[in-house]
Amino acid sequence: MKNHLLLLIAVLSLCACNDTSRTDANKDTLQNARTAPAPGDGSVCFQRISGSGMRDTTRVRLDMQGSQVTGTMDVILYEKDSRRGSLSGARDSDGIIRVAYSFMQEGMQDTLSLEFRLTEDALLQRPAVYDPVTGRERPDTAAAFGNKMDKVACW
Repeated sequence: MKNHLLLLIAVLSLCACNDTSRTDANKDTLQNARTAPAPGDGSVCFQRISGSGMRDTTRVRLDMQGSQVTGTMDVILYEKDSRRGSLSGARDSDGIIRVAYSFMQEGMQDTLSLEFRLTEDALLQRPAVYDPVTGRERPDTAAAFGNKMDKVACW
C-alpha cells in the first residue's frame, strides 16, 4: 500500500511540474515566428549585429500593404553617431523592395535610396556605391544582395 501511495505522489508531482500552458504558448510563439508574413501583407522585422566586438546593430521593421512598403530603420553603431529614420517605397513581385530612407544623423536630416531583397526568413540589402555625378550614395545595381538581416520578433 505504501508503494502505491508513493507512486501516486510521484506521478502527481511530475504532472504538477509540467506546466502545459506555458509550453503550448512557447510552441505558438515559435510557430508564429516561422509563419510570419514574408512576401505577404503585414509587419515583419529584421536585425543584424556586426562590427568588432559585435556591437553594431541594424534593425528594420517593414509594414507592407499590397505593393506599398513603409517602416523604420535604425543603424546603431557602437560609440558613433547612429542613423534612425523611416522607410517609404514599394516592392515588386520578385521580392525586391526599393525605398527612400529618411533619417537623422548628427543633427542633420538626409535621405538615401535603398534596395532590399525579402526572403522567407531574412532581409538582404544591396550594397551602396558612391555616385560622383550626384555626390551621393546609391544602390549598386551591379552588385549582389548581401548584408543579411535575420528575421526577429517585431517591436
